[in-house]
Amino acid sequence: MNKFRSFALAFVFLFSIFGLKAQGINFEHGSVSEILEIAKKENKIVFVDCLTDWCGPCKWMSANTFTDPEVGEFFNENFVNYKLDMEKGEGIEFAKKYNVRAYPTLLFINGDGELVHIGIGARDAVGFIELGTSALNPEENLKGLGIRYNVGERNSEFLGIYLKLLNTTGMDISKVLTDWKLEVKPNDLTNEFNWSVFEEVFSGSDNEYFSHVVQNYDAFAKELGKDAVNIKILNTYRKDLYTAISKGTEDEVKQVKNTIKDSGIEGAEKMVLVTEMSIAARAKEWSTYKSLAETVAEQYTDEDWELLNSIAWTYYEQFDGKSDLKNALKWAAKSVGIEAHYYNLDTYGMLLAKLGETKDAKEQLSSAIEKANEEGMDATETKKALQGIE
Repeated sequence: MNKFRSFALAFVFLFSIFGLKAQGINFEHGSVSEILEIAKKENKIVFVDCLTDWCGPCKWMSANTFTDPEVGEFFNENFVNYKLDMEKGEGIEFAKKYNVRAYPTLLFINGDGELVHIGIGARDAVGFIELGTSALNPEENLKGLGIRYNVGERNSEFLGIYLKLLNTTGMDISKVLTDWKLEVKPNDLTNEFNWSVFEEVFSGSDNEYFSHVVQNYDAFAKELGKDAVNIKILNTYRKDLYTAISKGTEDEVKQVKNTIKDSGIEGAEKMVLVTEMSIAARAKEWSTYKSLAETVAEQYTDEDWELLNSIAWTYYEQFDGKSDLKNALKWAAKSVGIEAHYYNLDTYGMLLAKLGETKDAKEQLSSAIEKANEEGMDATETKKALQGIE
């Protein structure tokens, strides 16, 4: 064998090893029952990527996280990996069985189909490996926490961890929450972990914990930071306002609005307007939406590129008047100026196209496609729109 041939074979061999390491996660194909059989034979847990066709974060994980070499090495060694669309075929019943309501849901089940662990929302490589590590640990996974709870463990940190995990699954948390309240009193919320439980699990204002935070605002802001406390209070009031507008009387809505405005919390006025705007959009009350949106866009979006983009895109979809589209174009441009992303570049380009400014539209849509490639987003519709511009 000559030296060149030896070198070539060695190169192919090394390339093969490198390719194997760099390939990311290997996903199995087959029915749910077939996947469970594989898991039983290999004595492994099944990781199920619960996705939909339209889920942007699902696509982001597929393009970025699942292709990571370290993720592939860890998950291929420890799990049987499986993708399942929750809106097609077996996925429809699977979603009902495991109460999958958000995407992506990162589900871990054993060979008997028992829920072992769960994660909600997209994760980068590091976060995803951390989730998988917890899924393998009986002391940390959902099933293991349930066992620990059933044998009587009741310290506040354990209960908080279990409570937060149960809450993400949509399971009944009432019993564990009652036990947590016995261990954690309103004064204890200045502890960062206890606060994190309060943030994630408590959604309404009709409880002593929320009342205590509002009544002792300065102390909580000093300990936890004004932004964290403001966000929690405003999110709670937003829920109250949604409920009042959806189910209450005019007097009840007025009372909630007054409570919010009188709170003195920074951003309260903006939150009320944005909530009303969102409700008007859901009800397709576009004249109401427009009057609210103009106020919000002009007065409350100095650093909020996402809100500006959302309003501009709604105008693109719902309004055809030239003055409306020009307003939307101005807001889209402002959004891009604050922080350029695929979404607002796409909105800006589509508005230019709708206004007949084809040269600028092509330029912005091309930029949107480039940004989508950088961010791991699916730009299929943008590419179609670009091709359709004459």
